[in-house]
Amino acid sequence: MELIMFKNINSQIVYLNELTMIRMGYIFADKMTVVSFNFNYLQALIDFDSTPEAQLVKDYMIYYKEDKKLITQEVLDLNYNALKRLRNEKGKRKESIIQHQKLERWIGLITADVYKYLNHYVTQNKERAFLGFVEDGSLKLINHEHEDTDYLAKMIQQIIDSFINNDAVHFFDEYAFEDAQDIKPEENVDELPGIVFTTNTLISIPDLSDFTYNQLRIIKNEFNELFRPLHVEINRWMKEMYDVKYDFNEKNRDDYDAFEKLLTFEKVLNDAQNQNIYFQSIRQSNPDNKFRDLRYGISSLSSAINIYRKSRIINKEEEAYILEKVGKVRDLNSLCFFLYHKLSKEKEAAKEPTESALP
Repeated sequence: MELIMFKNINSQIVYLNELTMIRMGYIFADKMTVVSFNFNYLQALIDFDSTPEAQLVKDYMIYYKEDKKLITQEVLDLNYNALKRLRNEKGKRKESIIQHQKLERWIGLITADVYKYLNHYVTQNKERAFLGFVEDGSLKLINHEHEDTDYLAKMIQQIIDSFINNDAVHFFDEYAFEDAQDIKPEENVDELPGIVFTTNTLISIPDLSDFTYNQLRIIKNEFNELFRPLHVEINRWMKEMYDVKYDFNEKNRDDYDAFEKLLTFEKVLNDAQNQNIYFQSIRQSNPDNKFRDLRYGISSLSSAINIYRKSRIINKEEEAYILEKVGKVRDLNSLCFFLYHKLSKEKEAAKEPTESALP
C-alpha cells in the first residue's frame, strides 16, 4: 500500500507535523511519496556524489554566505577559475604544478565543507533517518525550490494523476479538519461538508524524532505482519470505491463495511502498540511525549480534492481545474478513502467506537 502527501509554500502544514507524518507513513505503509519543498537539503545530500563540482561551489556560498570568517565570493570565483584553467593547461611548469596541487586540495576542502553543512542540517532537523527510507525504497521525495515556477503545474498534475489512477491513499494533516463542528456531542460526531471521518485510531505513534533509521525499521518490521491484512482490505476498497457513489448518512452508515472491518483491526493494533518495547519505554521515561493518531475516513472525490484547498495547497481556481480534469475520467461523487493524522487526546476507557461526519 502506498501513501501520498503534498506540501507547498502556502500550505499550513507545520514542518514538525510533516516530519511526523513521514515517520508514521514509513511505519504504516509499504511506500510513501512526499511532494514538498522542505527536503531539498536532504535530496542534495543523497545526490552529493553525482552533483557537478561547479554546483557544489555555488552551494558553498549559499550555505556559508553569512560566515564572514570564511572565503568571499570574489576569492572563491578567482580560485575556482584558476583551478579550471590549470586543469586544462598543457606542459605546466613546476610553479604551475605546485599551484594546481594546492588548488585541488583547496577545492577538496570546499566540497567537504558543503558535505559537512548538509550532514549537519539533516541531523539538526531530525531528517537523518529519512536517508534510510529513500535508500530502501520506502520513501520517494519530489522536491522543488521556492522560486521554481514550473513546480505548481507539476504538483497539480500529480494530484490529478493520483485521483484518476487511484493507486495511492491520500494522507492529510489535521489542519484541514480543525473547523469540524460537534453535532452530536454524546457520540463525538463532527461535521464538515462532504466527508465522513472517524475519531477512531488505527495506531498512535509517539514522537520518534530521535530514533535512528535502524530503530524505526525494527518498529516497522514488528508491525508489518499486523498491517499486511489491513493493506489488503484497503487496496480492495480502493478498487471497489472507484465506481461507487458517496452517499453516507445516518440511515446507511452500517452499509459502509470499510469502517466496520477497520474496527476489527483497531483492537489488534492497539494491543500491539501497547506491547511495543519502544513505545512502552517512551511512555515510562517521558509521560509528556505527544502521541499522534493515524485515523481514516471516506468522502466523495470532489470533497477529497477540497481538502487540499482547505489545507491551502491549492487555491479556488486550481481546485476547479483539478475537478474539471478528474471529472472527465471519474465520477466526482465516487468514493475516496483517505488517512489523516492528529494529535492524540486522552482516550476515555470503555468507550464505544465513534464516527465523525463531515457532510
